[in-house]
Amino acid sequence: MRRGDIVLVRSPRDIDSKSARPAIVVSDDHFAGLSRVALLPLTGDPGLLDVDASLNISIDPSPENGLTNLTKKSRIMLDRLTTVDRSRITDTVGQLTNSDMRIVDTVLLVFLFPR
Repeated sequence: MRRGDIVLVRSPRDIDSKSARPAIVVSDDHFAGLSRVALLPLTGDPGLLDVDASLNISIDPSPENGLTNLTKKSRIMLDRLTTVDRSRITDTVGQLTNSDMRIVDTVLLVFLFPR
């Protein structure tokens, strides 16, 4: 698992992986030995999005990012940064493009370290 990977994450309440949700790995690869990983969840539900649209980056499903099984555009929810135990990650389904990851990095920096 590497930074920028799109992974499926099982909720701690779920026993099976059928309800796993997609998320973006944002932990630096240098910390791959830690038991937890930092993630940004994805959603296609507009009701879950923050009012501030600058915190929600759109991702179109494509063969490059592995989201071809999604039927609609997803958004990365930068205001929902979280860490999870690596054992909750059930699969890696794709990876953000370099340009999408640069956008995530820029917005995440502004969100975490405002001027």
